Parts: sequence; C-alpha cells; structure tokens
Amino acid sequence: MSNIENIINEIFSTSWQNAIISVVFWSVFLTILSKTFDKIIAKNVKEKNKAMAKRIKKYTINTIIFIVIAYQFTFTSSVINALLTSSGIIAVFVGLASQEIASNLLAGAMIIATHPYKIGDFINVTSENISGTVIDIALRQTTIRTISNTLIYVPNTTMNSAVIENLSMVETIKANYIYVGIGYDSDINQAIDLLRANILTIDELQPSFARYNTDEDRVPIFVTDFLDSAIQLRITIYTPAKDNSLKICSKVRILIKQVLDDNGITIPFQTITIEQSKKD
Repeated sequence: MSNIENIINEIFSTSWQNAIISVVFWSVFLTILSKTFDKIIAKNVKEKNKAMAKRIKKYTINTIIFIVIAYQFTFTSSVINALLTSSGIIAVFVGLASQEIASNLLAGAMIIATHPYKIGDFINVTSENISGTVIDIALRQTTIRTISNTLIYVPNTTMNSAVIENLSMVETIKANYIYVGIGYDSDINQAIDLLRANILTIDELQPSFARYNTDEDRVPIFVTDFLDSAIQLRITIYTPAKDNSLKICSKVRILIKQVLDDNGITIPFQTITIEQSKKD
C-alpha cells in the first residue's frame, strides 16, 4: 500500500492531498473572480464591447486554470519552475507581450477600456488612410467595412497606436467645409446670396438648419483668400452627425456648379498655353 502511495505522490509535485486542496481553493477563487468580472463588465462596459470583454475574461481564467493544474504534477511543474526561476516572472510576461498575439490581446483590452470607438462607429484611421464602419472588435484585430463595401482587418496593436477620428462621436451635427473660387469680375455678394438661397432648399440639411435662427448662421459663407485667378469662398455645410456627409456634400457641390453656371458666374481654372515657334 505504501508503494502505491509513493508512486501517486511522485506523480504530484507535493502530494495528492495538497493537489486536491490547491485545486479546490483555486476553483473557488476563480469562480468568485469570474463573477466579479461579470459584474464589472455588466456595469462599466458598453453593450457592443461586452462580447470581447467576456472573451478576454475567458482566456485569462483558462490560462490561470492551466497553470494551476500543470503546477500540481511533477513533470509539468518542473518546466514552469524552470521558466520562472531562469528568467523571472517579469521576463516571462515581457516575453509573452513581445509576441504578436499577446500584444494584440493587450491592445484589444486597452480599446475596450478607453472606448476610442465601438461597433457601429464610422471612423477615419488617418495614419493608415482607412475610413469606414467598425463591424467587429475581436481579440486580434478590428474589422472595418469601408465606403467601397470591402472589409479591412486591422491589428489591434495598430489601432491602439493610430490616430483615429471617430465621426460617430459627434453629438449632433458635423461641419463640412466646401471651397469654391469665383472670378474677380464677379459680384461677390450676389454669388454668396445665390449659393446660400439654393443650399437652404436641400431636404437632407433641414434638420441641421432648425438649430439656427438666421440664414447666415445656417449656411455660413466667407471670403477666405485672394488666389492668383479666383476669389476663394468657404461654404460651411452642417450635416447630421450620423448621416452620410460625403453623399450630402456631393449634392451640394453639384448644386453650386449649377447655380454659378445658370447665373453666369465663372469658376476660374488654370490654363496652359503652348506656343510652338516656326522654323525658317
């Protein structure tokens, strides 16, 4: 009987009794930890980010469970001890963080914690020249659907360090600037009045117009520069934050061209004259 007990004890790093106590203790502790994480996620994490937060919690707890169980056996605990004693605990975690997967995991956790964007937001990743709607935030990458309806998978490490413009975080309206040049022989005040009067008729802009009391505030138009061949006007178009500003501004640009053409106001453009000398 003692031989059997010795063989069993040799399998475990300490003894089978201690192994059972250790597993029971960590099971209770991790159960409490899991429930605590669930409460934190339910209270502090936005609904669209909860799925990723739960995945991070799952991977973290499963990693601890693996280490606890592996540490109970002699042949696996020696490997863990060798890693911890040869390089140190800090070195182990630094080594893991240096790996691509671990780095993306940590970056994903930072994205959830800081909320720079969420699923459904329209963002511009200016450093990567990417614009589109966030459709998924996973452990490794963020998935973005571009305006051209293609999917781009961006590593979370890139997203965590990138400069991101979140257009969906604009509370009510967004200011869009449209620049147009008119000739020096044009009547500036007439051009401004004509452009403003016609832009005020656009249906998609009526919700934004309701916020202001005067037409000058609804469609601000200013002379911003005297260029070589044109007087530059800046037209401010206020669009609802969650609408497609690109589509609305395109409609405004088409209208501007039509109004100026119909009223004989030219938009100067650069011309190049090539003279060819005649040989005798």
